[in-house]
Amino acid sequence: MIQIDPTAGAVDPRVMAPQQKMALRVTVADIQASVCTYYGLNREELIGPARNRAICWPRQMAMAITRKTTFLSLPDIGRSFGGRDHTTVKHACEAVENRCDYYPEQQVDLDAIMADLKPIPRAEFFRSQTLRGTFVSVRKGGLQ
Repeated sequence: MIQIDPTAGAVDPRVMAPQQKMALRVTVADIQASVCTYYGLNREELIGPARNRAICWPRQMAMAITRKTTFLSLPDIGRSFGGRDHTTVKHACEAVENRCDYYPEQQVDLDAIMADLKPIPRAEFFRSQTLRGTFVSVRKGGLQ
């Protein structure tokens, strides 16, 4: 069983000052960049059509991590990885789970990638009504 703690290393928003609250999210691009860095690939190789083991396994890892750490559907994840079918994503998730159960070194790789994937602070916006009755987007928090 894959053991992923998506909140590992995350700042608890409940203890942040209200003016410092911001969305803490990991995006597909963040996951792809982390996996590419770990395995020494570039993004084009990761999402490209190559089917050799040196590229397929990192791609499967990235898909499985994306499934566990985001709220994207299988078809959305497939589109993010070069237009792949949702069944390919499902197979990737199952393959990573099985290999991590059978080979402890694969779980170590997964843990190392997850440690690199700390949620990145991103600005949140909300709609606020102005004095004239119009609505504008206002930035929450104190990001520069």
